[in-house]
Amino acid sequence: MGYANAQRTLDYIRTITEFVSQPEYQNLIPIFSIVNEALVGTIGKDQITAFYLQAHDMIREITGLGEGNGPFIAIHDGFQPLGTWSDFLQGSDRIAIDTHPYFAFDGAPNNAPIDQPLQGSTAAGQFGGAWPAQACNAWGANMNLRCAP
Repeated sequence: MGYANAQRTLDYIRTITEFVSQPEYQNLIPIFSIVNEALVGTIGKDQITAFYLQAHDMIREITGLGEGNGPFIAIHDGFQPLGTWSDFLQGSDRIAIDTHPYFAFDGAPNNAPIDQPLQGSTAAGQFGGAWPAQACNAWGANMNLRCAP
């Protein structure tokens, strides 16, 4: 059902795009994520690329090209390294990469409270606890890389 589901999804994307492109809504929707957390490792990079290209072309046929013509199109990273998406859909109009890093699914304990003093701090209740540093250390270098020139 992969192909049939992709076509059904494109039909919904078309309907949503037509709706958000109406004059009364076009300035309210700055970005449109067309697929949430696609499992690229299961679907396949070639297959998801073909789908995203088809969705992009259909959306831009409805909205037009360039700034002020429809929302950015968010492409989820499919839980692949961000470098995987370097030069993705070259020549496309206003796409953005969407990534969802998690602490929750790596098997490590993730029950540290967020309202606790930072290590070495004398101030009580500094919001964030160890989580901000953990996020920066785990994802900062990858997030600061550009995916495309």
